[in-house]
Amino acid sequence: MNTELTFHVRDFRDSGWYRIRTSFLTRFGSVLGPYGIAVYNGLCSFAHNTTQQCWPSFQTLADRCGMSRRQVRRVIKQLVSHRIICSENQHRTNDAGRTIKTSNMYSLLAETEWLDEAIEGEVPAGKPRFNVT
Repeated sequence: MNTELTFHVRDFRDSGWYRIRTSFLTRFGSVLGPYGIAVYNGLCSFAHNTTQQCWPSFQTLADRCGMSRRQVRRVIKQLVSHRIICSENQHRTNDAGRTIKTSNMYSLLAETEWLDEAIEGEVPAGKPRFNVT
């Protein structure tokens, strides 16, 4: 009787994958908890490979991560306060010529930007405290 199992290991060569740094979980897993880990993974899954930017709505992240929009908003604030991500308001002009808010643009920041201690206070909307390079 043959008891060997045949299986395929995951293959990163196709485009259906994203990566996160192991140090994210090590440094922030207990600080952000499961909601923070889920939202960060959600953002990573949407992020462009080169620019590391994405713009999913709160509702899209909530649906994908299995939580409320309100919880997503709280977690986004935590991620911004630890400089893990940068959040920037996006706007467009509608057919009537009025400016309306659209989904935020999120930039996943390099580990060298991350802060173990959160920055007190919110980053003003559309005014990140640092430039994304």
